[in-house]
Amino acid sequence: MTNGIWGEEELYLDGPFQLIPGTHFDLMISNREDKVIIAINGQPAFEYKHRHDPKTIDSLQINGGVVLTSIRYEYK
Repeated sequence: MTNGIWGEEELYLDGPFQLIPGTHFDLMISNREDKVIIAINGQPAFEYKHRHDPKTIDSLQINGGVVLTSIRYEYK
């Protein structure tokens, strides 16, 4: 979302959709200089090119039926 407006939805998936209702999973979000990389259970799943300066990302919003058990922040 940029300036309160959602951009075009990116639908490309690098592999099979790995989330199954009622199961545990590990989600990694890596904010790189040129893109965001999402991995599920250690396997790459999505890549999104930045649409604005990645240094301005300061929050993450999770909606839906998810029970969050832990968060780890790592800066490299």
